[in-house]
Amino acid sequence: MARIRWGLLGVPEREVDPERRGFAEWEAGPSRCEDVGRSFLTGYRAGLVEPGAVSAVRSLADLDDDLRGFAMEGLGMAAALRDVLRPGGRHFRDLLACAGERHVYMIHVGLGWALARTPRPLWPSLSRLDPVHAALVLDGYGFHEVFFRTRRVFDELGVGFPLSAWPGRPQDAHQHLMQGVGRGLWFVAGGGPARLADYVGRFAPSAAGSLWAGVGLAAAYAGGRDEAGLRELRATSGEYSPWLRQGATFAVGARDRAGASVEHTHLAARVLCDGTVETVHALARAHLPRSGVVDAGDWSAAARWRCEVAGYYATHAPDRDGHDGHDGHEPVDRDVDAVGARLVGAR
Repeated sequence: MARIRWGLLGVPEREVDPERRGFAEWEAGPSRCEDVGRSFLTGYRAGLVEPGAVSAVRSLADLDDDLRGFAMEGLGMAAALRDVLRPGGRHFRDLLACAGERHVYMIHVGLGWALARTPRPLWPSLSRLDPVHAALVLDGYGFHEVFFRTRRVFDELGVGFPLSAWPGRPQDAHQHLMQGVGRGLWFVAGGGPARLADYVGRFAPSAAGSLWAGVGLAAAYAGGRDEAGLRELRATSGEYSPWLRQGATFAVGARDRAGASVEHTHLAARVLCDGTVETVHALARAHLPRSGVVDAGDWSAAARWRCEVAGYYATHAPDRDGHDGHDGHEPVDRDVDAVGARLVGAR
């Protein structure tokens, strides 16, 4: 059965080769895309060939902390596709049960990859997911499209996700998808700030905030640029810097939650977010939607979370030393709609 699953669903390593994909040469040193892509496929293969979630997770124990999250993303995709092959399966739920405490974000991103490769009638109901985690599914879908269907995304300036499948507001879903596209652009552009600005500028201005947020996510989570490169990236983002920093904050938080903070995580926390890994993660947690709100099915919770964090950065300018003095626990005592307008559209 493992051989059959791999024969049906396997992805050859050449499919994540940046040169084959037509991506720009990495701006500084070896392409970060190669290590990330191979790690994703390592997790994806384990998820297809191992008998269950526990053995699949254990098979990744020797991976470096830097790369394990990408493998968990691959595991999430494989688990979701196995449930498609066997309706009523619980591979995805089992994966969350054994690895979700640390890797819940990346696992849900992997589900988005799976949806992008699954006929719409076979999709699971997104309404059964936690609304905050469901937003990451859309991020994963958007990333998949720009990574594997780059030309079509640029030609259509968007992705073909059926917005009717999203339980919440279509405009929120669109912005979550665009964050995923922005995350993918980090690799398409070879980590180059000028190229990124050019690519983002091709899309509608209403998507720019989310696209830069995705860039910030990838820059902080995947890494690949030194301090000078990150400072150039922050300067290039211009008026969208709060969104870049929002994405970076979420990436730093995801790595800290997974116990996988590496050197470039600390660098991104300092250069893009003006803090430490601990204070930046605390900032993300301080604005995390309350469980009661999420349990009540508030499908705008993830969009507001992003708005609040971006709003924080828009109203807290760093001092001469590059620190804004926050300890991560201050609430945003303001109406974030002015900042959120670029994210969720005019109300």
